[in-house]
Amino acid sequence: MTLGDLIFILCFLGTIVACGRIVWKLAHGRAADAKRSAAWLTVFLALYFAVLVMVSLVTPAKVVPIGEPQCFDEWCIAVLGVEKPAAIGGVRAKGVFWIVTVGVSNRGGGRRQRETGAFAYLVDGYGHRFDPSPEGQAAVKREGAAGPPLTAFVEPGSSFASRLVFDIPSSVRELAFVKATGWFPVAFIIGDPGSLLHRRTIVHLS
Repeated sequence: MTLGDLIFILCFLGTIVACGRIVWKLAHGRAADAKRSAAWLTVFLALYFAVLVMVSLVTPAKVVPIGEPQCFDEWCIAVLGVEKPAAIGGVRAKGVFWIVTVGVSNRGGGRRQRETGAFAYLVDGYGHRFDPSPEGQAAVKREGAAGPPLTAFVEPGSSFASRLVFDIPSSVRELAFVKATGWFPVAFIIGDPGSLLHRRTIVHLS
């Protein structure tokens, strides 16, 4: 757990308590007190979001080399390699297939781990985003080479490889891999790569 995680948890719980007190005051006819409490809560949340955005804007993008894991608590992910086959099981790309092999591991020794909302995409030098190709992913799955999805459980001290297929226009040369997750709660955690306006951590593939 990072410092940003801890701050978010404390602030989130404090906000719930504050909202509960405001409702209680309103229910007991203490409208003036409720209004003052709501004003203080608004100021607090505004300061929190100001710090969140400021940290996001001043933090440079982190670049991770191929093979180096990115760890989130005990769950880790690493780009292991890239292939560009002409076709997958007879299926041809509209542009060029990029197959990214990703390793998912559990560095803990206690229990199996998973990151429920984990997903990945590629970005080019202009910031254009490319999501996995449904046709390419189905083809590599039929070949028995897809591996488990990123969201699958991984046992303590073990790992698995997942292959993600992207159909990239042939004119694109510069690509980077981005691991992402659902917007809540990471979008509101100060300093998290997935927080609001934060530059994403990338792995250069070319």
